[in-house]
Amino acid sequence: MVEDPGEEDVAKESPAEHTMQAAPETKLFDEIRATHWGVLLIFVSLHTLLTAFFFTYLFQEYVTHPLEVATRGLVTHALVSNLIEIVVLVGGVALIMGRLRPRDIGLQARGLPNALVVTYLLWALVLMVSVLAGEIDGTLAWNRYFTVRPGTLHVGNALGGFLGTGLSEELAYRGFLLPQLYLLSRRRLSPGKALAFAIVCSQGFFGLNHVPAGLVQGFALSAIALYVFHAALMGVFLAGIYLRTGNLFVAIGVHAIVNDPMLPIVSGINSSVLALALSVLLLFLWPYLSRLFGEVFTLRPALAQSWAIRSRAGEPDPPGWL
Repeated sequence: MVEDPGEEDVAKESPAEHTMQAAPETKLFDEIRATHWGVLLIFVSLHTLLTAFFFTYLFQEYVTHPLEVATRGLVTHALVSNLIEIVVLVGGVALIMGRLRPRDIGLQARGLPNALVVTYLLWALVLMVSVLAGEIDGTLAWNRYFTVRPGTLHVGNALGGFLGTGLSEELAYRGFLLPQLYLLSRRRLSPGKALAFAIVCSQGFFGLNHVPAGLVQGFALSAIALYVFHAALMGVFLAGIYLRTGNLFVAIGVHAIVNDPMLPIVSGINSSVLALALSVLLLFLWPYLSRLFGEVFTLRPALAQSWAIRSRAGEPDPPGWL
């Protein structure tokens, strides 16, 4: 019978004797720094005020509209407003006031190439299915939006979708609020309850921040409530992508594609709904795709699992380590 080594024996073992050491006590989000509740309160308050201000007549008429006209649609309202939020909220509040690192909010450059490939594959799949559906029901046609409007407008919509809305909202709700709410509530709650609390609060706030957009579009109260609910569900889905893949850039790409697939053709099928359906399928198939194409569909859970392996001191982290 072999006895487990005592603490003194473990202390005598040199790092060179073990290339890897199991870490059964690894905590969820244990590689992300936690900030303070006060920082979260400032973040949420400023976010709410900025969101409301961006939909005012003053901002749209005297800030974004002149830019859109001067650049022929290259600089859009979505791009300007969301870049301001990134600078003020992410840069000023999260990174400076919260003393967080870029990787603490999901910004890791090594995940970008994979996300670009996955985003392109998703867009191509949406395009192929749309073409097939259009051929079957006879509704396939060129998208007039791409033929009657200047090219700068298409580029502007893409920039607004990826570098504006997608990047800003994923950094705010999935990159910052979700892990920080988990880490702070974890001090009083179990891991499961803390995660549920973080998801409900962060994505509920994501839904509520769509109220100004609903008001501007003239929605009735019941329609706004449904709009907020749908946005919150979408937030939960995007949170699931981040938690499963550990790659915030994948969530950014999926977010932008679902908002506007920007297909050069149209058919009888709603391209945004199709993109969402294919994204849900992708989320469930991700572990299986990771086994077949691990270099592209990297499985890097944002929630460090109990079977995680820590590299020995002084060695670089193994590939895919979040």
